[in-house]
Amino acid sequence: MSFSLNSNAALDGSVTSKLVIATSDHKSPGNPLCAFAVRLLSKFNEEIGYGESGQERLEGDHTKAFFPAVIEVLQKLPLGSKVEVISNLSYVISELCRPASERRATCYSTRNGKDLLGDHAAYRQIDEIVEARSLTLSARRPLDYEERRHYKEVHELAHNLAARLSPVGAVS
Repeated sequence: MSFSLNSNAALDGSVTSKLVIATSDHKSPGNPLCAFAVRLLSKFNEEIGYGESGQERLEGDHTKAFFPAVIEVLQKLPLGSKVEVISNLSYVISELCRPASERRATCYSTRNGKDLLGDHAAYRQIDEIVEARSLTLSARRPLDYEERRHYKEVHELAHNLAARLSPVGAVS
């Protein structure tokens, strides 16, 4: 991935930025491949950072593209930043709204405590980055017109990236 902050992006811990993440995959024989696109927005919905998976071949359905995207961005944010992840992946939103201390206390088990989270290693890595970089992290769905517009644009880009990975171009 190539995530970069705009040169004029002034991030500090007092302002929450919005990380819009969209993913897509393709349905073709063999291992499914997925792609993502991200846009970091200011509180005024101005783009202050951007990234995509490009030609990186990520294996799995579209949900597997979410974690490399968020991990890469969190590693590049200034120390002490506040970021709100905006996605349409309900289970990810639900899990990121759960306190990291709760995930750790249950050894990254599901809420019923019987099974490990499907992406427990990724959640652990996210929690470690958030703690090490003193970040504040929350997650939700797009709320207003501008957020939905940005989400639609990055989703279309992720969709096109996934289509280019597919030899037959069949995209979900």
